[in-house]
Amino acid sequence: MDRIIWFGLGFISSAIITLFTHVLSIRRDRRKEFNEAAFKFRKAFTHEINQLRFGGENIKVSDILTTKALIRHQNAFIEFREFIRGESKLAFEFAWINYFRHNPHPGNSQIPEHQYNECDEEDERKVVLSKIYTLFHFASFK
Repeated sequence: MDRIIWFGLGFISSAIITLFTHVLSIRRDRRKEFNEAAFKFRKAFTHEINQLRFGGENIKVSDILTTKALIRHQNAFIEFREFIRGESKLAFEFAWINYFRHNPHPGNSQIPEHQYNECDEEDERKVVLSKIYTLFHFASFK
């Protein structure tokens, strides 16, 4: 009878340990997928960030945030959005709308109209960088 009890306890504890390690492995895999997606999302903005931060004063924001760049950013947003959960997803979408409507190409049918207050070029760069870094808050590595 004691052997049956010990066998049962061993079986139950083995099942619990197996379940626990399975849950941890699923979490690890999800975290890895999220981090890979976050890296890809951030990478989509790298060139424009460098231009905004270190580009010469004679380069305008509209020359940096080209239609091609904004479409690349939009595609990265669409892909990465699937990895955001819960209330953070709504906040991420709001941050995206706030960034994306800062369009230096009015009249382009692929991109929303230009909607920001006129300001000097240096302030505009700071505003755009701030909006990008707000998006990056959601893509911080876990």
